[in-house]
Amino acid sequence: MARRPPPLALGIWLPLLLFLLDSLPRHIAAEQAFEWDELPIMPTNLGEVTSGVCRGKKGNPILVVVGQGSLANKPDTDLTLILNLKSKKWYKRAQRPFKGHHHAAVGVGNRLYLIGGFLGNSSGNLQIYDCRKGHWAVGAPMPFASGAGAACGIGKDIIYCTGVDRGELRRGPVIPNCARYNVDTNTWYSDVPNIPYAVHHAAGGSDQKRCYFFGGRTSSGNHVFGGVGYTQIYDPVWSTSNDLGGPPPMQVPRGGMGGAPFLGGKLWLIGGEAQCPRKASCEKISEGRTPDGVYNRIDLYDPVKEVWDETLYKIPIPHHGTFPVEFDGTIHIAGGGIRTGRSESNRCSTVRLADASKGGIDGTTIPAGDGTTTTPAGGGTTTTPAGGGITTIPAGDGTTTIPAGDGTTTTPAGDGTTTIPAGDGTTTTPAGDGTTTTPAGDGTTTIPAGDGTTTIPAGDGTTITPTGKGTAADGAAGDKAAGGN
Repeated sequence: MARRPPPLALGIWLPLLLFLLDSLPRHIAAEQAFEWDELPIMPTNLGEVTSGVCRGKKGNPILVVVGQGSLANKPDTDLTLILNLKSKKWYKRAQRPFKGHHHAAVGVGNRLYLIGGFLGNSSGNLQIYDCRKGHWAVGAPMPFASGAGAACGIGKDIIYCTGVDRGELRRGPVIPNCARYNVDTNTWYSDVPNIPYAVHHAAGGSDQKRCYFFGGRTSSGNHVFGGVGYTQIYDPVWSTSNDLGGPPPMQVPRGGMGGAPFLGGKLWLIGGEAQCPRKASCEKISEGRTPDGVYNRIDLYDPVKEVWDETLYKIPIPHHGTFPVEFDGTIHIAGGGIRTGRSESNRCSTVRLADASKGGIDGTTIPAGDGTTTTPAGGGTTTTPAGGGITTIPAGDGTTTIPAGDGTTTTPAGDGTTTIPAGDGTTTTPAGDGTTTTPAGDGTTTIPAGDGTTTIPAGDGTTITPTGKGTAADGAAGDKAAGGN
């Protein structure tokens, strides 16, 4: 009888097991971090969309949408669609001077600036929509003509870069040109250096300090292949993810994401598309790519820490060719394609950060009206509402804090330290030695009872006076993010 071969050693199986675990999808349910809502469908299907949010004649917020219609080069491609975000009704408004699609756009003041594009003589032209008056005007001619370029806004300036040369033809090479437009002077300036890596279909965004351009494609013409994951930052010199010590590249190279709105202190990349490999399906679950070659993922970039959020967040409807824009704490998404290449839809939605009870994004501060709630990724929340008396549970480290005045004990995970609340000494005593400590490296000072009993947390200016001296908390209640589009 043949002898059974010996089992493989753990050293052989372990690398394979780790590889398989790493390839598993890292998705979390969208509702854990975000709140999604459907908007009324558009009166026509549009792809390769450009959009913006501003205020209409009566001061109501409106979503402005233009793009490529289901009937290319027909009147629906010229349409300017308006959604009144208060009444939730769609309207058709004045046709823009140069029809087309693949425009870049930035909202400044109460106007939407539409830049370049494919077809309709849009390449090389600037079109300006006055949201209150409801009509289009033509701005100063651009210093170069391209389509599928990217733009960002900082104050009264718009930075426009790269794209497919001579966008009317849709088959030129990518060009590295950049230019700055000032909305007050209606003038283009050539004082922005060329972008280091020329691309088309990149996502542009701003934190109102610097300009960011993510991903895109290096191929000539309007083609899906050649996707890259570059992070390129203008400030006012360029730095890229290919530089030594530069910003990190995207986790999944791709293009077709539209704009990169700024919300919750992070730049958002939503959806996108990729060239399908030569096989039956484009699907790659670990990257969030569907069988149709579009992405159902959101990537979040922190411009302060210069890091990408490692969690792969899902979106309900995978798409590309949209142009997400932020307004009043909400990102608005209209139309776009549901499969790679030419595709249009009439679906529209919004996404915003979930409230504290539903989880959130690591490091994101969500104003709660009467206090601030911070929700680390994956669940555990840290809550500090005005008035105190709430339990704080930092995610992942086992620490439980119960405010002073109720006779409870705070025990940081793993170090045995016990804090005795105000009223019985208010002394921080590391286990076993009876001494008062100042935690290493964070600037925090604990003053024992009898001389003010004040704790000053590091770096944020907050002063907490335990019960018996009057409770006061002075600190930031959370920043309200302002979008650049």
